[in-house]
Amino acid sequence: MLNNCYISSLTVLASIFFLTNNTILLAQNKHKTSHVVLVSIDGFRHDFYTDEKWPMPTVQKMAKTGVKAHMVKPVFPSVTLPAHTTMITGVSPLEHGIYYNNKYSIQGKKDRYTSASDIQVPTLWDITKKANFSCAAILWPVSAGAPIDFCIPYTYNHEGDHAYWNWEKMRELAIPNGYIEELEEFASGKQLTSKIFIHDLTTIDNTGAIAAYTLEKYKPNLLMVHFIATDEIQHIEGRNGPTVAKAVAATDRAIERIKEAAHRANILEETTFIITGDHGFVDVNTVLCPNVWLAKSGIINESNPERNKAIFHVAGASAFLHLADSSDKITLREVEKLLKNLPDYQKKLFQVLNREELNQAGADPAARLALNPIPGIYIEDDLQGRSVKSSSFYWGMHGYIPDFPEIHTGFIGWGAGFREGVTIPVMGLEDITPMIVRLLDLSPGEIDRTVYPGIFYDTDAP
Repeated sequence: MLNNCYISSLTVLASIFFLTNNTILLAQNKHKTSHVVLVSIDGFRHDFYTDEKWPMPTVQKMAKTGVKAHMVKPVFPSVTLPAHTTMITGVSPLEHGIYYNNKYSIQGKKDRYTSASDIQVPTLWDITKKANFSCAAILWPVSAGAPIDFCIPYTYNHEGDHAYWNWEKMRELAIPNGYIEELEEFASGKQLTSKIFIHDLTTIDNTGAIAAYTLEKYKPNLLMVHFIATDEIQHIEGRNGPTVAKAVAATDRAIERIKEAAHRANILEETTFIITGDHGFVDVNTVLCPNVWLAKSGIINESNPERNKAIFHVAGASAFLHLADSSDKITLREVEKLLKNLPDYQKKLFQVLNREELNQAGADPAARLALNPIPGIYIEDDLQGRSVKSSSFYWGMHGYIPDFPEIHTGFIGWGAGFREGVTIPVMGLEDITPMIVRLLDLSPGEIDRTVYPGIFYDTDAP
């Protein structure tokens, strides 16, 4: 009899514990959002949070207890800077003006977009500023000079085939003055001033430390943080390279660190996490060099680039044809004829997208046509040598038009406001901005534009 009473008591206690914990979880989700943490994992794939072979326990648990997407379509080209700008504007590159990672030049120069003034539409940091909300951006692309309270712009230098952080330039551009020095003392340590390649795992650790410190001390209403190493490592090693799992695990640890900072700051219950990425990844083995065709035909002038009549501007795996004179129909027809007369074994390696198709894809309005290679092929801007050759360095690539699963990215929404256990079949990167506007109640009149109503706890709904 005593044993039965004891068992009954344990059953009641267990039930109370279960109900209490579920009530706490529900209460947290129904909490009004005061802080949004937008995490971008460069090269983020949906299998990272759906396949337990990948060491992302924190992110996978958030996916199970929040909202997740089965697939997220990137922009075209599916590269870092246009994608990140779509995340914080809600529109395609055709509208926001960041068409590629590097600005087009008829001479083939590769000046990178860095200044926020290049963005042609309102951004999340503009909207939060107007609402007198605070904003922080850690290594967020195209953020230099933006009206952001705490900002470390994304900028780096190249050394051979690798890139390393240009911390001296970041120190110059960082907001406010002394912010990086403060981080060196209290968050990341002095290694910020040394040469750290962007694919180093140290980059992930530093980024997580900086984001966590900023959230805990300054409690911005919107914190945007960009983890880059997962991209660079997949470029070098491919989708399943030996270091990819280490980068995934390090990023997961950094996200947990940011969560812990929110807890210490007593804002976790009113904080919403959005975890997404800019594109997926494709294993590659072959390089296509269409500018070799233009150079051989005289359309590109190797000795005097100022006299180039046209050039293919490379963006990740794809390339976009630009004319020196936008009204030069003769050169355009010459390029179209050149492509049409290629041997079949070359033509089958890519598709040609015309201007109407580029409009539908939301791509650069100045491009006359684009080459989108088949998976396994990517484009480089070489002017000499073979037009088709084996890859000598990159074993993973992105930049393709987003019409197949490997190039898609992912989405997880967790914390205040988000329901539990909801899956969105398909969404786009343009859906991120309206979600954040809705969560922070920044612009109530626009929240129904592309927001999925079934993913939120609408406590004020009729």
